[in-house]
Order: sequence, then C-alpha cells, then structure tokens
Amino acid sequence: MKATITAVVLGLSLTALNPLYADEGKKQFSEKQLAQQQRMKDCSAQAKEKGLKGEDRKAHMKECLSGDAAEAAPKKTARK
Repeated sequence: MKATITAVVLGLSLTALNPLYADEGKKQFSEKQLAQQQRMKDCSAQAKEKGLKGEDRKAHMKECLSGDAAEAAPKKTARK
C-alpha cells in the first residue's frame, strides 16, 4: 500500500514539474526566419484585405513574397 501511494505521489509531482521545463526544448528562430515569418504575415494580411481566394491569393502571395525578397537583396548595378 505504501509503495502504491509513493508511486502515485511521485508521478503527480513529476507531472506538476513538467511545465517548468517546457521551454527548454523549444527551438530559437534566427533573425532571417523571423523576418520571413513577418513577410508571410504581412502578405497574408494584404491578401485578406483584398478578399483574394484560391489561385488569385496564391499568385498574390508568390508575387508579394518574391517582391519583398527582391527589395531586401542588394541591387545589382550594370558596370561598363
């Protein structure tokens, strides 16, 4: 009987402590990943404002995301 009670108490205490260690396994995102997530949110919000759905939304997202990436990349200049 004592062994059963001890096992139950031990199990409950370990269960109670689990949330304290929940953040240890989470991945930390890089600045580049966070910037991409923000671009996705912004482009998605624009598509929602415009009421785009289906293929139109897909085309908008593709253009919007590639447009943001092009602006972030350094511009190439023609040299003579």
